[in-house]
Amino acid sequence: AGGAYVDLDPDYPAERLVDDLGEGTPRYLLIHTSGRETVPDAPTIGIHTIDKDTRSPPWAVQSVENPSSPVIPAHSLAYVIYTSDSTLAPKGVMIENPPLLASTLARPSIKWTLRENCFLLLSSIAFDKSVAGLFGTLTEGGCVHFTSRHKARDPHELTRTILHPLINRQLWMPDLATLLICRLSAPRPMSLTKSLLPANHAHLHYRLRSTYSSRMSFCSTTTDQPKQTLGLARVTAGYPTAQNSQIYILPPDSVPQPLTHRYSYWTSTGFAPFWCNRRDLRAERFIPDPFRAASHYTWYLSQRGDLVRWRADSHIGALSPRSFQVKIRG
Repeated sequence: AGGAYVDLDPDYPAERLVDDLGEGTPRYLLIHTSGRETVPDAPTIGIHTIDKDTRSPPWAVQSVENPSSPVIPAHSLAYVIYTSDSTLAPKGVMIENPPLLASTLARPSIKWTLRENCFLLLSSIAFDKSVAGLFGTLTEGGCVHFTSRHKARDPHELTRTILHPLINRQLWMPDLATLLICRLSAPRPMSLTKSLLPANHAHLHYRLRSTYSSRMSFCSTTTDQPKQTLGLARVTAGYPTAQNSQIYILPPDSVPQPLTHRYSYWTSTGFAPFWCNRRDLRAERFIPDPFRAASHYTWYLSQRGDLVRWRADSHIGALSPRSFQVKIRG
């Protein structure tokens, strides 16, 4: 319909949510009755609050037909997601439709989503990789299963939830996978948000799918389905997923040398977001792609920074991560 949304996690501190609302300035806040205690100051900052639990919500009197909307420009805003990035101050990242579309369309091609899938969402709805699970599942006719935060933090409860017969897809962080993977006695398909899971977990009991991305692209860039016979110390980064995307492996002087160990750069159309009230950050973290011929559309490079190499099977082998951040409490 041409609108955009802002993800808010009710488990976040109230001051954080109020700050996000104040900077993002949405017109409406859709909220449960229990959530009013979390963001009590929303009406005071000029946002109209809609209580989802009311008996007569505003949409009850509206038509059930899809709205008749004008053509929506391709680069309209899809959503705003807040991330602390490398600082403690949250920044609103403005994601347009192209990267969301590319990420969503890539899911069926990597067998992420099928019509009969039931996807277990363990991560916060305000986590960037949750977007792939939500849109990638629902647009293919699948089902999303939400679990309480209490169950998500209890290994025994979480194991029981994962083994529910209807749930056949989940997205895990590698640390959580390492903790729980030995508890599962039956084969369960799962996807990982990074590719640095030890290869000894990629064995016959599990069907793994790892996804790998630029820190600032906000959607998965490559994928891999590791096999037991790989014999690698780590699962590879795989191969590009989205259409119209290209990956370069470059040394510090930015001259492509595909057969040597170099840092990796990533590029894809539309994957250069703006930050709320900080448009200078785009120029700081993305550069125009110097390897593409001039055209009416600008392609951007975003540096991943991990040490990688091209493998003989055209997959990308991740040799070692290069993280300049220390994350505390996630």
